[in-house]
Amino acid sequence: MRVSHAFHSPLMEPILEPFARVLEQVTWREPQIPVVSGTPGADVCDPSYWVRHVRDTVRYHDTVLKLRDHGAELFVEAGPSGTLSAMATAASGVWLPAMRAERDEPETLLTAVAGAHVHGSTVDWTTLLGTQSGNPVVSLPTYAFQRERFWPEASHQRAASVVDGLDAEFWEAVEREDASSVLPVLASLRQRQARSAVDRWRYRVGWSSLPERPGGQLGGAWAVLAAADAGDDLAAFLTEAGAEVMRVDLDQLDGSELSEAVSLAGAVVVAGEGRECAAQLLAVAQAWNSVPLWVLTRGAVSVGESDPVVNAWQGQVWGLGRVIGSEQPGGWAGLIDLPAGALDELLWQRCCSVLAGGDGENQVAVRPDGVYGMRLRRPHAELGQGWRPSGTVLVTGGTGALGARVSRWLVERGAEHLVLVSRRGADAPGASALAAELSAAGVGVQLAAGDAADRVAMAEVLAAIPEEFPLTAVVHTAGVLDDGVLGSLTPQRLEAVAGPKIDAVLALDELTADMGLQAFVLFSSAAALLGSPGQGNYAAANGFLDAYAQMRRAQGAPMVSVAWGAWAGAGLADSELVQSLHRRLGVRGMDPAVAVMALEHALGDGYVAVADVDWRGVAELGLGGRWLAELPEAKEAVAADAVHGDFPWLRDLRQALPGKGPSVVLSMVREQAAMVLGHSGAGKIDEGTAFRSLGFDSLTAVELRNRIATVTGLSLPAALVFDYPTPADLGEYLHTRLSGGDADAFGPSILDELSRLENSLSLLTAEYFDSQAADVGFHDEVSGRLKALMSTWHNLQGANGDGNVQDKLQHASDDDLFDFIDNRYGKA
Repeated sequence: MRVSHAFHSPLMEPILEPFARVLEQVTWREPQIPVVSGTPGADVCDPSYWVRHVRDTVRYHDTVLKLRDHGAELFVEAGPSGTLSAMATAASGVWLPAMRAERDEPETLLTAVAGAHVHGSTVDWTTLLGTQSGNPVVSLPTYAFQRERFWPEASHQRAASVVDGLDAEFWEAVEREDASSVLPVLASLRQRQARSAVDRWRYRVGWSSLPERPGGQLGGAWAVLAAADAGDDLAAFLTEAGAEVMRVDLDQLDGSELSEAVSLAGAVVVAGEGRECAAQLLAVAQAWNSVPLWVLTRGAVSVGESDPVVNAWQGQVWGLGRVIGSEQPGGWAGLIDLPAGALDELLWQRCCSVLAGGDGENQVAVRPDGVYGMRLRRPHAELGQGWRPSGTVLVTGGTGALGARVSRWLVERGAEHLVLVSRRGADAPGASALAAELSAAGVGVQLAAGDAADRVAMAEVLAAIPEEFPLTAVVHTAGVLDDGVLGSLTPQRLEAVAGPKIDAVLALDELTADMGLQAFVLFSSAAALLGSPGQGNYAAANGFLDAYAQMRRAQGAPMVSVAWGAWAGAGLADSELVQSLHRRLGVRGMDPAVAVMALEHALGDGYVAVADVDWRGVAELGLGGRWLAELPEAKEAVAADAVHGDFPWLRDLRQALPGKGPSVVLSMVREQAAMVLGHSGAGKIDEGTAFRSLGFDSLTAVELRNRIATVTGLSLPAALVFDYPTPADLGEYLHTRLSGGDADAFGPSILDELSRLENSLSLLTAEYFDSQAADVGFHDEVSGRLKALMSTWHNLQGANGDGNVQDKLQHASDDDLFDFIDNRYGKA
């Protein structure tokens, strides 16, 4: 800075006294942002500090070192030039001058902001750029137009505040080269980081009260699919609501009734009461995948402590139903749970209102006090001292990868004796080495051979537990996978997965009911919560575990179901197929040593999910919805996907030069296929090679269908890739649908796009509009564009000859009127 006298030198002394008198008149307030001063002993609210600051030496080097010790890594210089940044470049960290001499000020400032952004700082772009049309934000495509993807990897943000005393203690010990002090502090840091990771991974299911809706009116034909002795009340109320009802007996279902029902507005499946409910729903989904299915359960979910689960069997339906929604979005509407007791007229009216839809809610519970929507939330409780096992703990699947991890953790937490159950017992791979390892830690180990679902075998195992180490807990990790898309599943494949999961729990719960257990932990899967495509049977079995744990907990049992995401390199998730599925879902592998820590805090709730989820992957697969509305990171991902979908691609297609449309569509198909298979670009996708030869299986075929449906807005058949076996065939079919070769193509497309818009708008809550985050310009733009859409729609109607209806009626002859009535309503 150009000044008349050198600051921070004796030349300042003549002005110190008058400067102090001026400072005495200033009102001082504590700074909101921490200040690290270059003047020792600083109290920036003391006027004398500023007098000393003008006169004394600036200890810049010491200040930089102090900031570094406090964990600062990024520095933005707010001054007339980059002098201070240049002086500190030899130190660690990123140094960004906001101004430079003789350089354009806005350009320099924006360069600094960009530098901060790419180095992990959060930038409020709305404040920086504004929201007016003069500063448009470009919506990036969700697939790679130039055949390459450059997604930035998300990083965990550092807190903006000064790092706490534990970090300072660590670095002080490092500088002293005091290993005896460093190691304990390092261990504490590692423990804290692990707990932070677990906290980020934990979720719980909650229920949000929904606004009361007027009685829903249903139009058109509806089907009620129920057992012969069920569904009468539902059919009656649907009829009263205006629907024309067709009854289908679930016990006699053979598909012929469904193939004839091609013009239904919707269908409602009344879930069976017992084990058979999953197989019944699977049969309906397979035979009928183009009509929106609602599924009714009774007492399968709990909306609060006073509303316990009473039918865990129907938990299978909630798990399987979510998978149907992800694999067959065009044949799915949602899940509705009704109370298990008698239903009055008000409850049925509320049910009909949900069936009428329109608000994007598709996981709903109807109760006497109102209607509730399912919401994924963060747990209330903070991580603290949790479960410490004692005595004997029985672990099913105890010698497998997951069981071994859990067994080691149990020993660390205080278990005195372990019973590790597996089908082969001591002959299982690695069992003897695991037993020796645990025994060396001073723990008794029994390796028991047997099927955990075999009640007799489990009774013998329990009888062999030493009296001095009574059984205090059961951890059920056993399970098998038999993944496949819905069309390939059979009742036998459902049972093959259900047995190790469900029957084992039922047997062990019955056998240990009177033993006073401290904990009964069920290893469930997030597949039931997320609706993982290709895992319908696995989701159904785990959906039962989730519901059963909540039911038994309400009855006083210490049971909990933990819906795990993917454990890195451990257990069922270790196959390439499952890892690929998790990658596409955005479910990242968790460090087993860290994930297992969630067990000690799991007993505070009957059901908790633990998963490392990138919600962008969930949104891209179309698995989002209102159930994520209270989870900020998921809500943002879903909203971004809905708003910034590939609608610009449709505009590009419609504006393509004559004759170029087919190539535009084919390029899109190849791009989407490349993304599904994980290729860097469409060059790997030959247009004439069959999808099967390119590497597509039934699961990736479903994903490709869903992606193309999202891009085009078309409702597409489940067997799309098999009906059109090469990219060229599929591109030709899609171009025909989109270009008007199919006269009805744009109707479903427009309706699908309107549904996506409704879902996006439904994510905005009343609280949002009451908050400071609500932006008036945003409101005005949305309102204006919606009005413009309506104007365009009315203009198109006029252009297509509809004109003024009153004018047409005035000039219509009697024959014209009778023809209209006959054509519209089938009678005159």
